[in-house]
Amino acid sequence: MTRKEALKTLPPDLARCQAEKRVGSFLSFGTSRMVRCVNAPTMIATERQPGKDDQIGSMSLCDGCANTMQKVLPPGHATLKRIPDKPVSRRRPRRQ
Repeated sequence: MTRKEALKTLPPDLARCQAEKRVGSFLSFGTSRMVRCVNAPTMIATERQPGKDDQIGSMSLCDGCANTMQKVLPPGHATLKRIPDKPVSRRRPRRQ
């Protein structure tokens, strides 16, 4: 198996934002830890150029994390595409 085959990317998660946020205070002892965002995603961010692993990654982001990404990364680093809203089901639930 080649290195490229071993590094498979995960698909974007449409149920939860995939960004990680640093949790902790500068007053706390030790290092702060990273926790995954709990918000529902609204966008898919896709890299424009392949990374060091020669793969183009994509991830789901909520509005807040997408705004933070645009402030932190250089302009044009990734494209953002809004996730279409799911149609509301008009079917009545089954009786038990």
